[in-house]
Amino acid sequence: IEYDYCPPASGSHYNIGGRAPLTRQFYPPTTELGPGNWIHNLEHGYAVLLYRGEPSAEVQQQLQDIMAEAVPTEASAEKCGYSKVIAARFDGMEPGIDFAAVAWDRALLLEQFDKEQLLAFANQWQDGPQTPEADLC
Repeated sequence: IEYDYCPPASGSHYNIGGRAPLTRQFYPPTTELGPGNWIHNLEHGYAVLLYRGEPSAEVQQQLQDIMAEAVPTEASAEKCGYSKVIAARFDGMEPGIDFAAVAWDRALLLEQFDKEQLLAFANQWQDGPQTPEADLC
């Protein structure tokens, strides 16, 4: 699949049981996933935190903390019981961009890790009004 923007925030994606959409979890650096996997989550209202390479253990923990601290929308809280935020390694970002957050048709690109910006993005855009199908947990 080819995309016009990197990291992509919408477009073609996979629909493969157990592989896409992804289950809600932190995907460690040993598990690099392509956009075709996590874009399906974006279509259903998720915010995906992306990181390049292998960040420090502290940053990996902070990414997991964002997942835990993100406030679910009322609909997600009622239906899912948790926020719709996952984190995954993606080395395909432009040089100089080591972190990003994406939601359907939205992207935040960061040269350095910034927990507050990533958390604010996740809170603002998960299940946002731009989401085509906000019905999946």
